[in-house]
Order: sequence, then C-alpha cells, then structure tokens
Amino acid sequence: MVVGSDSNSIRLLNVVARDLQEEAEVQLLQDASEALDFLKAYLTGNSGDRAMRPQLILLDVVSDGTKMRDFLSALKSNAGLRRIPTIALLGPGSSDLGNFYELNCNSVVPKPTELNAFIELLRALKKFWLGVVTLSRD
Repeated sequence: MVVGSDSNSIRLLNVVARDLQEEAEVQLLQDASEALDFLKAYLTGNSGDRAMRPQLILLDVVSDGTKMRDFLSALKSNAGLRRIPTIALLGPGSSDLGNFYELNCNSVVPKPTELNAFIELLRALKKFWLGVVTLSRD
C-alpha cells in the first residue's frame, strides 16, 4: 500500500506501480485520511473485495509530514495493524527522520528525485521487505 499526499507523486507512483504490478498488488491511496478509512474497513470486515491487509505500507512524506505522522501513530497504536512494516520516503532536506523512528516506522529513506533511481529504490524495498524478511501474517 502506498500513501501519498502530493498529486505529482501519486502520478509518478502510478507509473512505478504499473511496473511493479506484475510482481505485487499495489494499492495507491491519496492521503492519510483515505488510508485510515481503508484500514478501518479491513479491520471491521466492511471492505467487500477492496481492502485486504497490506503486506507493506510506503508513506510518501513530501508535502504533509504532520498528517503522515498522525497516520503512523494511529497505525502503530492499533494491535491489528502495528505489525505491518512501514517505510517513510522523506523529501530532500526533511528534518522528520527522528520523528518517524520515534513512531516505530520500520525504515526511513530519502526519496530519489530521479525516476530511474526511484524505481530501483522501490524494487529494492519490495525485494527486501517482501522477499527476504519473514513477515507476520497477524
């Protein structure tokens, strides 16, 4: 699952998601509020076919770090969701590194500004978190 708040980033993530779609289902959500609604639907079973437990959450923290920190805090305080690995992509010059680790974010990485580097980063994250690490299913 990818959560972003910047429309340009969402468009870019759509392109990258298509590239990775053959290997993993990617759910793109516009913002932290939509992501919380998605996860609440999963927890309550009111999701129909749309929501399933994400294996990994990627937070695109470019324009609104406060809402993403609030989302992460809500996620990690929920017993049914806290074990989902969460990665924060920080924009250049961000001072949020410590804040995200304090909220139990699993990884914080700088967001590349070049498309090919961004695609390679996403491939590496997917390979590590979904291929190397043994994740909890509960």
